[in-house]
Amino acid sequence: MKSPMTKRSQRWNAALSGVLLLLFVVLFNGFAREHLRVKRDLSGDQLFAPSPELSSRLQSLDDLLVVTAYFTATPEHGRDKIARSRMVSQLKDWQEESGDRMRLEFVDPNSSSAAKLDAIRLGIRPYASEGSRTSGSYAAQEVWWGLSLRYRGRERAIPLVLPQVLEFAFATELFRLTAAEVPRIGLYVPKESEDSWSRLRQTLELSGEVVDLEHLAVPDAIPSDLKLLVVARPWALHPRAAFALDQYVQGGGRLLVAFDNHLYPGAQEPVRSAATGLESLFDAWGLAPSKGLVWDESCVGILVSRFDQGERVDSQPVQYPHWLEIGPAGLSRDLPVTARLGGARLFWPQAIGSTAEAPGGLTRVDMISSSPKSWVITPPKGIVVDPDHVDTQAAELAATSEGQAMPLAVTLEGAFPSPFGAGAPTPLSLFDAVLGKSEWDGTTTEEEVLSNQSGGLAVVIGDSDWLSDEFLNPKRGASSQVLLQNLADWLLLEDDLLALRSRVPRARPLVDYLAEERDARGITDLNSLANLDEPEVRSAAEDEARAAANRRRNLAMLRATGSSLLLGLLLVGLPGVLRSRRRSIFQDEGESA
Repeated sequence: MKSPMTKRSQRWNAALSGVLLLLFVVLFNGFAREHLRVKRDLSGDQLFAPSPELSSRLQSLDDLLVVTAYFTATPEHGRDKIARSRMVSQLKDWQEESGDRMRLEFVDPNSSSAAKLDAIRLGIRPYASEGSRTSGSYAAQEVWWGLSLRYRGRERAIPLVLPQVLEFAFATELFRLTAAEVPRIGLYVPKESEDSWSRLRQTLELSGEVVDLEHLAVPDAIPSDLKLLVVARPWALHPRAAFALDQYVQGGGRLLVAFDNHLYPGAQEPVRSAATGLESLFDAWGLAPSKGLVWDESCVGILVSRFDQGERVDSQPVQYPHWLEIGPAGLSRDLPVTARLGGARLFWPQAIGSTAEAPGGLTRVDMISSSPKSWVITPPKGIVVDPDHVDTQAAELAATSEGQAMPLAVTLEGAFPSPFGAGAPTPLSLFDAVLGKSEWDGTTTEEEVLSNQSGGLAVVIGDSDWLSDEFLNPKRGASSQVLLQNLADWLLLEDDLLALRSRVPRARPLVDYLAEERDARGITDLNSLANLDEPEVRSAAEDEARAAANRRRNLAMLRATGSSLLLGLLLVGLPGVLRSRRRSIFQDEGESA
C-alpha cells in the first residue's frame, strides 16, 4: 500500500507544479509569438483585425508593395507611445496578411537627416506633441506619423495617420496605387470665388485626379473620360452649360450638384439671390426646389458675444434655425452614403420637392431630410441671430401650420428625360465665356440630343455652403467631410472604401438609471421645481425613483464583481479540487488493495 503524502510533500509538489506550469506558459508563449499567426478579434466592433476588403486587396497584389513608416522611434508622451504600438501592430498584421507581397520599413526622421529630407519631399510634416515634464513645464517634441506606399514605380504618401483612421487611410492609398487607372474628377466652382473651395478640391484629390472646368458653356466643355463631375454653386449659367450637364448624365456620367439660389456673404451684408441656370434640368427631372429657405427647430447653436461699451462681456449659444443639424432620422438608411453616417449639417438649405408628374423612368431616393419641425420661409434679408426673434418666429410658424420633414438632398437614377428636345443651344465662344456672358439668343445647333438614356446617376443637394472652405472644416464638425468622401466613393463605385469607412466604434453611452426611473414614474424637472417652497421635503415618487436607481446600480456592480470573483475561484480552485479528487481515488484504490 502506498503511504499518503505529507503536507510538506504536498506543498513542495504544488510549488513545483506551479513553477513547471509557469515555465511551460512562458515557453509556449514565446513559441507562439514566433511561429503561430492565428489571431481572432473577439471585440464587438471588430476594429482590431484587418477588414475583409483590405485583406483581399493585399492578397491580390501582383508585385511588391513597399511601405515606409516615418515614425518617431521613442515618443515621450504616453499617448504617443500607445499610438505607435497600435499602429506598428496593425502594419505588421497587414504584412502577414499579404504574405511576401508587402515589405515594411521603419525610419525615424528625428535621428536620420536623409529620412527627414525624404519625408519632407513627400509632404510629411511633424507635429508638436507634449513631451516629458522638465523644469516645471512641458517640453514639446516633434512627432512624425507619416507613411509612404510604393508600388510599380508609383508612390503615394499619407502625411499624418492615427490608429483610429490608419486602416482607411492606408486602404485608400493602396486602392489608388493598384487601380488600373486613376479616376478623373471634374470640378466646377464659381470663377469669382475659386479661393473659397480649396478644401473641396483637396478632399476630391484623395479619390482621384481633379480636372478644373472653368467654363461649361463652351464646345466640348466636359471631357469624355470623367468618372465624376462635381458642380458647386452654379450661378446664372448659360443654357449651353445645362445642356452639357444633361448630355453628360445621358451618357452614363455621375453628377453631384450642390446649388443655392440665395447667398449670405456675411453678417453685415445683404442676401444675394439669383437663378442657377439649371432650372430646365430640374423641371425635366421632376425636381421642384423651394423658393424660400428651410427653417428647422433642429439646428446648430451659434456662439454670440455680448458687448458693453466696446468690450465683450460674455458669450452665449443661440440657435440659428437656418443652419440645420441633421440627425440619424434625417438620413436615408437605404443608401450606402448615409447608411452609417451619424449626422450632417447644411447651411441655408432649400427643400427639394417633386413636380406633380415625376418622370416615370427615374428612381428617386430622398437622401437627406429636415426634421418634422421644419418649415419653408421667405429668405430673410440678412443674418439675424437673436433669441427673441427666433422664439417669436417659432410661435408664428407653429400657429400657421404643422411642420413637416422635407427632402434636402436626393439621388436620381434611371432614364433621364432631356429638356432639349427642340435642339442643343449654341455654345459660347471662349471669349464670351471669359467675359461671363449668360444670355442666349435662342439659336440651336444640329447636334444629336440624347434623351431617356439609362445608366446615369445624379445627386442634387439644395445647399452649396457646406462645400465651401468656411464650413468644410473640422471647426464646423467632421460630418461634412465624411459626407463628401462617402459621396465621392459611392459615385466612383468604390464600395470597398465605403465599407471601410463604416468600421467605426459603436456608441456605448452610460446608462442613467435615475433618469430612466424618473421617466418611468412621470417625474420631470417641472415636477421637481414645484417643490421649491419646501426644499426639505421630497415627493414619495422621487424617493422611490432614487431607491430603484440605487438598487439597479448596485445590482449591476454586484453582477460584474461576482462574475470576476467566480472566474477567479474557478481558475484557482479547480486544480486543487482535481488534485484532491485524484488523491482520494488513489487512497480508495490502496485501501481496496
